[in-house]
Amino acid sequence: MGVDALAGFALAVFLEAGLFVIEYHRGGVQIIGTWTDAAAVPIVIQVSILLLGWIALGFWEETLFRGIVISNAVEGLASRELSGRAVTLGALLSSSVVFGFGHVISGAISTGDSLLYALVMISISGALYGWAYLLSGELAFPIGLHTGGNLATTMLISSSGATYPKVVEYSVSGRSIGFNTSDPAVLLLLFAIEFLIISGYFYLQYGAVVPNPNRSESPSVWPTELTDDYDRSIAAGATWRGHKTTSL
Repeated sequence: MGVDALAGFALAVFLEAGLFVIEYHRGGVQIIGTWTDAAAVPIVIQVSILLLGWIALGFWEETLFRGIVISNAVEGLASRELSGRAVTLGALLSSSVVFGFGHVISGAISTGDSLLYALVMISISGALYGWAYLLSGELAFPIGLHTGGNLATTMLISSSGATYPKVVEYSVSGRSIGFNTSDPAVLLLLFAIEFLIISGYFYLQYGAVVPNPNRSESPSVWPTELTDDYDRSIAAGATWRGHKTTSL
């Protein structure tokens, strides 16, 4: 679980840094300072408050939007005798849209972007958190991913005027940058990369790229079809890794 959380954290930092580099080379941002902090408060206190706050927020939001919403959506959709794939897709979409609506107002107001654009992009981010949760059956990776994204946009790479410590401080010459505000072509590319990395990570870790129905929260509500898909995926992954080990 700890490894998954660290992997999610590292992926979020990598993606946020990648977005910043792309926007920097496109001329959308300018670096105006490095290693800046609010002098009125000791930096150790600043970092500690931010770190604990973002971890707590990531734990709370992932428990709510993934752990509770997805589990309840799965139970409700499964009771309607839908197929396993329909249950999975419906649960993922519902949790993502709820997540998007939960963040769209603050995101659009703080950046000036349209509510619809912010809703779509935030919902896609939520879908990727949910995908990691469905593949693993645990909240560790989504919590790490969520926490890493928040920390990366505050302590590591942040816009000027913010009153917390920053490794890189930048000013915006165009639209603000972020995973709900930047150029859609750039964001969709990064979302695709994120999806592939998440899927590849869980394939290498657990041998499957389909949702895990054996979650401790509510394993009995998953349709048999999905359980069979998962078992076949695990078996195929084990066979592939066995052949790879033998060839080496």
